[in-house]
Amino acid sequence: MYKKLFILLSICIYTSCSHSKKEPLHSAKLTTILSQIDSLPAIDRIYALRNFKDISSLPDSTKTIYYDYLANAYVTEKKYDSAIVFFQKELTHIKQPIDTEKEAVLYYKLWDLYRIKGELGNQIAITTDFEEQLSPSLDIGLVHLNYLKQSNNEANGNYKEASNNNILRIKVLKKLVDKDSTNSLFKERLRLALLDKAHITYLYLRDKKQSFATLDSLITIKDLTPNTAQLLYTNYGVYQYHEGDKEKSLSLYKKGVSAMKMLDKNAFDVPNTIAVGYANIAEVLIDLKQFESAKKYLDTLATMGIHTLEESLQRNILKYQLRLQIDSEGRYGNTTALLDTLSKYQDQAYRKKFSKELVSLTAAKEKQQELSLKNQQAEFEKRRFKTITWSIGILSIIAIFVFVWFRRYREQQKELLMQQRLLRAQMNPHFTFNALYSIQSLIKTDSVLAIKYLNHFSKLLRSVLENSMANYVPIEDELQSIVEYIELQQLRFPKRFTYSIQNELPEDCIDIPSMLIQPFVENAIEHGFADITYEGVLLITLSRKHKKLFCIIEDNGSGIQEGNRSKKSASIQLIKDFISKKTKTAVTIQANTASSSKTGVIVMFQLPYKLYTND
Repeated sequence: MYKKLFILLSICIYTSCSHSKKEPLHSAKLTTILSQIDSLPAIDRIYALRNFKDISSLPDSTKTIYYDYLANAYVTEKKYDSAIVFFQKELTHIKQPIDTEKEAVLYYKLWDLYRIKGELGNQIAITTDFEEQLSPSLDIGLVHLNYLKQSNNEANGNYKEASNNNILRIKVLKKLVDKDSTNSLFKERLRLALLDKAHITYLYLRDKKQSFATLDSLITIKDLTPNTAQLLYTNYGVYQYHEGDKEKSLSLYKKGVSAMKMLDKNAFDVPNTIAVGYANIAEVLIDLKQFESAKKYLDTLATMGIHTLEESLQRNILKYQLRLQIDSEGRYGNTTALLDTLSKYQDQAYRKKFSKELVSLTAAKEKQQELSLKNQQAEFEKRRFKTITWSIGILSIIAIFVFVWFRRYREQQKELLMQQRLLRAQMNPHFTFNALYSIQSLIKTDSVLAIKYLNHFSKLLRSVLENSMANYVPIEDELQSIVEYIELQQLRFPKRFTYSIQNELPEDCIDIPSMLIQPFVENAIEHGFADITYEGVLLITLSRKHKKLFCIIEDNGSGIQEGNRSKKSASIQLIKDFISKKTKTAVTIQANTASSSKTGVIVMFQLPYKLYTND
């Protein structure tokens, strides 16, 4: 532990000195630093790597190493938005076409992060980009590509296309196995592809005979890895459950759990995998009325910490607890309490996602302070009988610790701002898909309007990406982004509404946090103007009074609808909290009785800002 602390301190001092002298960082120096931080926790690796303020002088090959280390550290900490940013940067510095598996895996990692976040549109986009850049001669790259296309087609309901992708994947893998029959990794991938084949043929193509034949052939293999074995038995157990053979399903589930216990406990998502196995067994035991055994498995799941599992798994476990309560006792019992627990988990899930990073940073900071204090005390005890010269040296070390602590505190604050920025920069997926669908339709009917629509859409995406990379952006850039968004909405909904932006600010150079205004504008358009029969009017006013910046957003839409919370309500609440902390004032949302239709909403709030910022 002390060794890790010393390494982190050495890195901080080294990078601080390098930055203060403004010397370029060379590949050899970065390689040395990376070799030292491998043993550090992910949160400390992030901090150490982010201390490199200027890597522009590094060659592309070294930049990709730096971005890859940083992105993977963010993945370990489950900070997926930040990981995506650095994986994307890494992609821009790799050579084309893609002719190595390492580069192909990079596309897979980025695709998988979008899958975890539930962003199918981005999954498809990164798959298309991968296909365009992939060298046709890289067989293992074709395996990865067809897996991504197979998964995308399954998610879109294109099961025949998914089956074709799976067939191509199996064909290439058989070719690789024939070339190198000793390669266990190729064999493992082939078996996983065959598992996918059984999955597709059973669930989607309704060919039970072929599916079961594939699974039975895999069961006869003696050298299955724990990962393949647990997937094989678990999937086969699910199919037998649906076929009504509960006893066989239970036997297969238990074999699957035995294989799960052999997995690397530190591997990604192993706790969720084991929890799925226990939950499946509990469900079958309840069906077989073996209530005592079912309760033992559910109690084991409870000791694992339900709140740490995936949301869908949480729901299933609570549902099985409810079923057990009713089926075993024939009465509702603690039904109300269980339903309250389910509701609590669901309400907390969204906020927990965005507060986890702050909690992690705070815990890491407290741990670092505790270790630093212990290290100082130990150093003092060892050197208390030394000369005054050594005492001065100790004081110098303490001063360095204070300096590094202060720098780290500032970095943590910047990290919090970055997460706030990434949260605000998220664009409504429903709006994005509608925009892409509208472009597709216009291409067939009105190519000129389609080009205009596409230009607005590309400008909007560019401005959102550029603005999300800074804590504060020039207000004219932010207003331009809002204009692009509104005009894109007008193309989607012609003649539904008009808009006006009254910028009463002076000519000073003013920067504001990005994407604070857009969610309120989106609510007005998507919900306020959704069902009105008259022309909507949207007015945005920016003013400055007594060195304070104010924003007013008015509309004459359908007004505030009680009990109809928008999809943006959680984001808007976080923005309210951010504004409250920054300005010590609250966001006001009230009915717009001054409009001609006597309906609509007025949103008023004070904007935090900076003058002549260099952020």
